[in-house]
Order: sequence, then structure tokens, then C-alpha cells
Amino acid sequence: MYRDCFQKRLSEQLYAVLLDFFIVLEERGETLRMRMFHGSKSRLSKQQGEYLMAYLHSGKALPGNSFSILHSGCTDNPEFITMTESPADKQHDSLQLARDFIDYSQLTEAKEVLEKAILEQPENAALSELLLELYKSTDDFSGWQRIMAFFSERQDAVPAIWTASITSFAADHADAQ
Repeated sequence: MYRDCFQKRLSEQLYAVLLDFFIVLEERGETLRMRMFHGSKSRLSKQQGEYLMAYLHSGKALPGNSFSILHSGCTDNPEFITMTESPADKQHDSLQLARDFIDYSQLTEAKEVLEKAILEQPENAALSELLLELYKSTDDFSGWQRIMAFFSERQDAVPAIWTASITSFAADHADAQ
């Protein structure tokens, strides 16, 4: 993406790529940030170059543009981007994250997210439904067994959706063996 923006002299897009890159790096990679800036400044507007230089020297907030993926997309009135919380502090919606993985055919990652979420929220039926669907569609009997073992070891009763899966999933798999 950077190379395309640079070669096609797309200054707004190039600025956005650098902006996102600098935001992700935060205070790390000073040498790399400087190299990227100096290698790119001939393709940036004077004002964009000044914004980036001020950020590199003093850490001042950068104005965003509509091409930045870490920006709200406003173009009339540039908003300044500042980090308000660290990514580690942000809680992700496990169900939505798993669905996103499924949309991109990353089924292993989706199962991992759901398994971890179920260990933390065993009563969440939506998580269980989606994980059971994945286990069935990928014929992941060992994954199903791991979660069943988790539920069996707990003092609480096994959730009904998992109990029901014994007759469908386990029976189907037993017939195949």
C-alpha cells in the first residue's frame, strides 16, 4: 500500500499510511519512523510534512484524514488523533470477533476465540451455539471433547445446548468410527 501511494504520488493516502504507521508504533521505532518520513516527504504536501515532523520531534497529535483507518473519517474538519487507551485494555466482543474470523474463513482462529470466551463465560448460549456449529462443520470431535470435559469438571450442570450435542454430535462421530 505504501509503495503504491508513493509511486502514484497520492499524497493524502501516503500521509494516511504514515499516520497509521506512526500511531501503531507509538514511541517505538524512532529510526524507522524517521527513515519512512524522510523517504516520503517529497511526495507529501508541505503541511503534511510539517505535521509529521512536529509529531516526530515533539509527539504532538496528528490531524487525520479520510484515508486513515485509525481515524473517524472526517474530511471537512480534521480531528486530532490521540491514544486514549492501550489496546490491551480494550475488551473485545468475542462473538463478533469469531464471526469476523468465520467471514474470512479463519475457522481455527474463530474456534480459539470462542473456546477461550466459553471458559470465561460458560453460561453464554450464543458462544456455545456458534462453537458447536463450528465443531460440527469442521468435524472437530476433539475440540468438542475438550469443552465437554471442561463442563463436566465444573460443579454446575452442563448447559442444555451441550447436553443436546451429545446425542447429535457425539453419536454422529461414533457412527463414523
